[in-house]
Amino acid sequence: MIITEYFFKVLHSTGVRFATGVPDSILKPVGLYLANKNHGFDHLVAANEGAAVGHAIGHYLVSSKPALVYMQNAGLGNALNPLVSLADKSVYQIPMILLIGWRGETLEDGRQLTDEPQHRTQGAITFDLIRFLDIPCEIIDKDTDIESCINKQVRLSIKRKGPVALLARKNSFAELKIPPSIKTQATLQRESALRILLDSMPSDYAYIATTGMLGRELYDYREARQQDHSSDFLCVGGMGHAIAIATGIARSENSKKILCLDGDGALLMHMGSLVSSASCRNLVHVVFNNHAHDSVGGQPTQADALDLCGLARSCGYAYASSAISYEEIERSLEEISRLEPNAAFLEIVIAPGARSNLPRPADLPKEYSLKFRRWLQNP
Repeated sequence: MIITEYFFKVLHSTGVRFATGVPDSILKPVGLYLANKNHGFDHLVAANEGAAVGHAIGHYLVSSKPALVYMQNAGLGNALNPLVSLADKSVYQIPMILLIGWRGETLEDGRQLTDEPQHRTQGAITFDLIRFLDIPCEIIDKDTDIESCINKQVRLSIKRKGPVALLARKNSFAELKIPPSIKTQATLQRESALRILLDSMPSDYAYIATTGMLGRELYDYREARQQDHSSDFLCVGGMGHAIAIATGIARSENSKKILCLDGDGALLMHMGSLVSSASCRNLVHVVFNNHAHDSVGGQPTQADALDLCGLARSCGYAYASSAISYEEIERSLEEISRLEPNAAFLEIVIAPGARSNLPRPADLPKEYSLKFRRWLQNP
C-alpha cells in the first residue's frame, strides 16, 4: 500500500509545496492528510476541479514550481477547459501533477470494476481521455514504487512544461486515521433535519437532491415510509448541478413547486447558479451545511467562513434564513409558506457524519428518471 505520509515526503523532496483540489473517496487518505496542518504544504480545498487547476497555474507563475492537483476522475470535466486552454504546453506551458482517483476502472481485459452507475462511463473513458489530452499518465496502485514514479513524473512535467497525471486505482493508499478537523456547534444530524423538513412540507413538491449522502437519505426516507419515489430526482453524479437542474424544471413547469436539497460543498462548486435559481418564484432551495465533504471522508469545505443567507439575498432570493434546530426549521418553513410565490433559501446548519448502513437506490437511474418525468407531466 502507498503510505500517504511517505507519498507527500517524496513529493516535498521534488520541490512541490502547494496542493489543491476537490476531495475524493479513493483519495480519502490524501484529503485527510492535507486537512492536517502539520505537513509542510500550502493546501487549499478548491470549489471545483477547474478552479484547482487555476490555483496551480497561479502558484507556478509566482514560484516556478509545479503544484499537486487532486480530484476524482469525474472532476476531469470541470478541469478540462483550464487544462487545455491555459496549462497546456502549447499555451502557457504550466507544469503540474494531477492526482486522479479512478472510479469505475476498466481493466486491460475489458472488464470493469463494480461501481455505481454514475461512474461507469467516466471510468471507461478516463485513461483514454487523459491520453487524448496528451497528458503523460502513470497508473498507480498499492504495489507502485511511488518514489521512483513521483520523481519521474515531476521531472517530466517540468521538462515538457505541462501537466502530467498519476491515475490512482482503488485501494492504492493505506487507510489513514486522522479525524477531520471540522469545528461546529451544530448537534443536529442531516438525516434528522431532512425528516423534519419532509414531514413539514406539502406533498405536491418535486424534490431534487444533490449527490452524496443526502440523496441516499431521501431514498431511505421514502422506503421506510413505503412512499413512492416518483416525485424525487436524485443527482447520483454531477456534483454541484442539482440547483441548475431544479432551476430548469422550475422555469419549464412553473405550475409545480420545486424543492432543491443541496449541500455546502455542492453549492460552492457551481455557486454562480444561484443567480439563475433566485429568479424562480416556485423554488425552495435548502442547503444542509456541515462545512464538510461528508461522503468522501469529511474534509472541510470553506462554507464555515461564508454568510450563505447574505449570498442568497444578494443573488436575488426573496427570502433567506438559517436554522440550527428543529424549532428554527419549522419556523422558517412557516415563513416560506406565507411568502409564496417567491424563491426561498434555507440554510440548515448540521453536524458532520452519516449512518454507515445507508442503502443505495435499488433501480437504475434511467428508471427513476422515467418515473419522475411521468410524475411531472401527469402527477
